[in-house]
Amino acid sequence: MKDKYKLMSALRSIEYELNLLHCYCKECPDCYELVQSKLDKLCLFILDAENNELWNKWKSCDEIRQYGAQLRETAVRLLCDLEKHQSILVVNKELDAGQYLELLAESIREELRFFGMDTHSRLLFVGSGAFPLSAITIAKETGIHVMGIDIDEEAVDCGNRVAEATGMGDTVTFQKSEMNRMIVSEGATHVIIASLVRNKSEVLDQLKPMLRDHTKIIVRYGNGLKSLFNYSLEEHIRRDWKMTDIRRSFSIYDFAILEAKS
Repeated sequence: MKDKYKLMSALRSIEYELNLLHCYCKECPDCYELVQSKLDKLCLFILDAENNELWNKWKSCDEIRQYGAQLRETAVRLLCDLEKHQSILVVNKELDAGQYLELLAESIREELRFFGMDTHSRLLFVGSGAFPLSAITIAKETGIHVMGIDIDEEAVDCGNRVAEATGMGDTVTFQKSEMNRMIVSEGATHVIIASLVRNKSEVLDQLKPMLRDHTKIIVRYGNGLKSLFNYSLEEHIRRDWKMTDIRRSFSIYDFAILEAKS
């Protein structure tokens, strides 16, 4: 039983520290550097083999699930604010986005091997966020047009400003999309649904009748311990889609490639 409380204590401690930092950031924006450091430590916590063993042992415990869900909501909320802060720094030339793009490029290249994109592809990125480095990196690596959508109007504005600041404004654009009215890029050959999109099955239901028959959908997600920093992929989705699941022990999220069943 002791290891249950060890896991529970860790989940609650991380969430408490993130909440504390959130308060500090309202008083002093420089504290977002501390947020970045703490979120990096959360990522290391998620990838730790011992922590994964503990999670798998106690994941059916109501308290563990509750504290895990609370930690995810706190981490996601703080990440969204951090991204808005970072986008302002990039636009004001106080942060070099190029360093972030270079770090992300290698991970993106690994994903692109599975996505099958070429120069004729067009990508719709659902849940692009305020600091949309994934969308920008994909456009930079492939030369394709990317349209990102997000339900947060402020995030959309930040995204367009970052695209312009990184010289990608002609290739990557962002628009606001309502929860119940999905915007679809004309001729989209690929769709990426971000790991921080909460209701993935609802998004897929909206997308399905609007996409071409051979449009490939990539869903980023985090199940198990990875759900501490990502929203999970609902199991019932397998009934409606042909799924290729790509699990990665070295990444804080996994992804699934979906194609509509005949």
